[in-house]
Amino acid sequence: MNIRNLSLLTGINAETIRSYRIKGLLKPGQKQNGYYNYTTEDYIALIHLRKLRGFSMSLDMIGRYYQTENENELISMIEEEQSELHKQMAQMELELRLLEFEKRHIRQVGENGQNIYLLEAIDEKIDYYNMYNSEYFRSHKDLFPDIYAYTSPTLRITKEILNGECSGKMIPIQAGIGTYRHIIKDNYLPMPPDDCIIIPKTHCLCQIITLSRLDHMNLLTLKPLMDYAKQNNYVFISDTTGYLLRVQIKENQTQFRFRIRAAVEKRD
Repeated sequence: MNIRNLSLLTGINAETIRSYRIKGLLKPGQKQNGYYNYTTEDYIALIHLRKLRGFSMSLDMIGRYYQTENENELISMIEEEQSELHKQMAQMELELRLLEFEKRHIRQVGENGQNIYLLEAIDEKIDYYNMYNSEYFRSHKDLFPDIYAYTSPTLRITKEILNGECSGKMIPIQAGIGTYRHIIKDNYLPMPPDDCIIIPKTHCLCQIITLSRLDHMNLLTLKPLMDYAKQNNYVFISDTTGYLLRVQIKENQTQFRFRIRAAVEKRD
């Protein structure tokens, strides 16, 4: 049969079948007119090849698989593929946990039903705000996918500002990334450098804010947070950290919606 009929029979794209032939994984006979004639043998070989591709085997590995006569080598290649699939499954499990974490944060904010609230932190938060000029990030660039998988964008406002007087002045802020100490420990990631910001495991006061700039903001945006602290006799004992709930584009402008929090304790 010709390649078009084989494609219709198997559901495999003709270009894909042709690439298998070019790589030597199919061996159809060639007619005098230059066209290839695919036989029952080619059909069966193609079905087996599709099964192996369904196991996520690369074409190079299949080529090796077809050429070896040693059963131990065949088993070794299958085990190699099993190991890769286990890694992918672990990555998918991680992604599912992180998506659940993301959903829980959004739901927590929605269920709270108010702009200011108090929560109990589950662990120390470690934030870093000097990524651009960091030897740490340059020296661990191979870990970037892992580092960023476990982090969230954060927002730093100093405790001195939070404990001061609220007015309409513009204040400096910093955007960075942060994660929890237990995540770094559990996943054997290198600890950030000494100049990272530690947000302790304790009661934290939270506010939801929306910003279009991440280098400065009007202090009046934090008036609900600062007023709540004073009215309830709290003092801020840490800078803020943050969790980026969403990025939204409105009227051609990017907006960032953060849940910020800072550790507090009751005044004496």
